[in-house]
Amino acid sequence: MFKLRYNLLALFQLSLGFIIYVFFIKLFGANNKTDAYFLAESMFSAFQLIQFMLVEQFMYFYHELKNKNRELAFDFYKFSVFLSLAVGFISVFLLYLLSDLIVNIFNFGLDEERKIFLKEIWNILIMGSLFTLINYVNIKVLNAENRFSIPYIIEAFPSLCVVLIFLYMFISSVHNIELVAYAKVIGLSLTALFSFYFVWKANIPIGIKLSHTKAKEFIKNSITMRFGHNIHNFLFIPITNNVLSTLPVGFASYYFYALKFARVVHSLVVGPQFRVFQSRISNEWYQNNKNKVLLLMKQYILLVTPFFLIVVLLIYIFLPVFFSLLGKTLSDNEVSIVGYLFLFSSLWYAVILIESIFVMISIVSKDSKIFIITNAIFIVIYFVLSWILKDVVGVYAIPLAAVIAQLVNFAFYTKYALRKLSIKLLQIFKGGGLYEKSS
Repeated sequence: MFKLRYNLLALFQLSLGFIIYVFFIKLFGANNKTDAYFLAESMFSAFQLIQFMLVEQFMYFYHELKNKNRELAFDFYKFSVFLSLAVGFISVFLLYLLSDLIVNIFNFGLDEERKIFLKEIWNILIMGSLFTLINYVNIKVLNAENRFSIPYIIEAFPSLCVVLIFLYMFISSVHNIELVAYAKVIGLSLTALFSFYFVWKANIPIGIKLSHTKAKEFIKNSITMRFGHNIHNFLFIPITNNVLSTLPVGFASYYFYALKFARVVHSLVVGPQFRVFQSRISNEWYQNNKNKVLLLMKQYILLVTPFFLIVVLLIYIFLPVFFSLLGKTLSDNEVSIVGYLFLFSSLWYAVILIESIFVMISIVSKDSKIFIITNAIFIVIYFVLSWILKDVVGVYAIPLAAVIAQLVNFAFYTKYALRKLSIKLLQIFKGGGLYEKSS
C-alpha cells in the first residue's frame, strides 16, 4: 500500500501549501485582514461540501459499472461531467445572489471592519464554485483508473498560483490580500483544464450525456451519503466561524494557522495512503473479498498511525523555532497559542485517522443512515461544548469540543463496521483469512 512516489508528490503539493502560510505569516501576520480571508476561505470550503452532495458516490458507482461493462462506466462519467458543469453555473449565480445573507449567517458576531474585508474576498472566491465538481469528478475517475500520481500534480495548481502571487507581493511590496483570492480561482480553472486533458490521455472518452440509467440512484445515494457527512462537515464551519467571530482580532488567524499545520501533517502522512486504501477497499468490497478488506484495514492503520503521531510531536517541538526564523511577525505569546492549538487540532485528526477505516465500511455499504445519525450527534455535542467552553478557555474551545464529539463518532462507526463485517475489534489486526474458516 505504501508508495514513496505518492508521498513525494503529496510532499510537493503540501510544500506549496506550507509556503503559502509562511508568506501569510511573514507578510500579514495575524490581523483583521487575515481573519477575514481565512473566514471567507472556510465559507468557500463549506459550500464546496454542498456541491459535493450530488457526486459524492461517483467513484463507487463508476467501479460498480466498470466491473460489468466499461462503456457503461464511460457513459456514467459523461453524465457526471454534465451534472458537474450544470451545478457549477447554478452555484455561482445563487452564491452571488445571496452573498450578504450568507456572510451574516456565518459570521454574525464579526465587527464591521472585518466583515467588509470578508465580503470583498468572498465575492472573489465564489467564482471558484464553477470548477469544484468537475475537478472532483475528473480526479476520482483518474483514481478509479489507478492514476494516482497525476491528480496530485494538477491539484497543486491553485496553491502554485497563490505562491506565485505571494512572490510578486514579496518582491514588489504590494500587500493586497484580494490578489490571493484571485490566484486561487485561476488555479482552480487550470486544474479543470488539465484534468480533462489527462482523463483523455487515460483513454476515457470526453463528452456530455444528459442522462444515464444510474443517474437517479447515483444522485439520490450521493445526496443521502453526503447529507450525513455534511451534518458534520458543513455545519462545523458556521459554528466554528461564529465562535471565532466573537473573539478579539487575530484569534481567528491563530486558529487557522494551527489548523493548517495539523492538516499538512494529516495530508502528508495520511493522504497518499488513504487514496490508495479508498480505491482498493471499494474494489475489493464489490468483488466480495472481505478477507482482503480486513487485510487492507490492518495494513493501513498500522502503517499510518505511528508515523502521524511522531510527525506531530516533532512539529510541535520545532514550531517556536520556525516562527523565530520568520522574524517577530507574531509575539512569543501568540506563537504559544498557535502551538497549543496545533497540538489539540492534531489530536482531533488522530481520532479521525483511526476512525477512517471504519467509516470506509459505511461508505462502501452505501448506508446513509449511519452518517446522518452519527454526525447529527457530533454536531449537537460540538455546538453545545464549543459555546459553553469559549467563555472558559477561549479559542481552545474549538479543538477540545471537536475531539470529544469525534470520540463519540468513533464509537458509533466502529460498532457499525464490526457488525457489518461480523467480527470483533481485535480480529482486524489478524488481517485476512477469517472468512475462509467458515466456508
